[in-house]
Amino acid sequence: MQFFDTGILDKYKKILFGPSLMEVGWEIFRWVPYVRWYKKTHPDKKIIAVTRSDRLDLYYGAADSILTFKIDGDYSEYRPNMYRLDFFPKKSYDKLVNRYRKLYPKYHIFEPPDTNNRLFFHPLNMDYSLTPHPENKRRIDDLICKYSDRIPIVVSPRHRIDMKIKGDRNWKKEYWHELFNFIKNSGKYLTFIAGSTPSYVKPEPNEYFIILEDLAKGATASNIGVTIEAIKTSRLTIGNQSAIPVLSNHLRTPTLFWGHEKARHQVVENPLRTPCEFILEKTTNYSTHPKIIFDVIDAFFS
Repeated sequence: MQFFDTGILDKYKKILFGPSLMEVGWEIFRWVPYVRWYKKTHPDKKIIAVTRSDRLDLYYGAADSILTFKIDGDYSEYRPNMYRLDFFPKKSYDKLVNRYRKLYPKYHIFEPPDTNNRLFFHPLNMDYSLTPHPENKRRIDDLICKYSDRIPIVVSPRHRIDMKIKGDRNWKKEYWHELFNFIKNSGKYLTFIAGSTPSYVKPEPNEYFIILEDLAKGATASNIGVTIEAIKTSRLTIGNQSAIPVLSNHLRTPTLFWGHEKARHQVVENPLRTPCEFILEKTTNYSTHPKIIFDVIDAFFS
């Protein structure tokens, strides 16, 4: 397999990485770790990272400046993929790139690769040590301290709204609520609920269910920031195939997945070999019963 030659960037003293229009899971998996590695191994270079406004914390401490943008129609009119946005006009993308080219004429603009190669960068050229703004950590630590008698876990109740086939890769909403009830009735867990409106299922209000999107509200905290810290502090991350459990693989917190791509999530997108329990589904209309999922969770802590 041919990997990107990092030496191509050696001649540049100032580099702008982006703009990144990838789906968040791919940005976490195949772009952010490279940017972080590059800055760590080239500390004297000036690095600017450009991403969506809600992903700023992915680059905290890994760039001299972080610039953000917003795309109207993101995840609705346009669908993020491994490297750009499906159906997003090339003219609009070129306009976005040229904006930063005019603002930073002395910077070399290194755009995310237009390729289907999932391992574009060599695994040795990746740094997975995400460290968001300290305010994100403080908010999570306060809750862990307050509920110290509970086991902290993360649940990612993703409900995809960008799929053209109804139900494709979605667990039933009523299944999520059944799982929430199993977790609540056990009396064991402090549960962090990860996701972004409107693409996830929320539990009924409960003291021991912390909606990370709500917790993030404030000037120096972000949804992805508190999510990273919740995962790093928790003992298990639970969810069907989506970006949050993949992120947990990268942060070394054990994961519980279910879906139809076992090898991908247990191995290919698990470079640090984080413990990963995977329940294989036969189709993309996931049907594993919530009791099976909960029994695996409980067995993990027995």
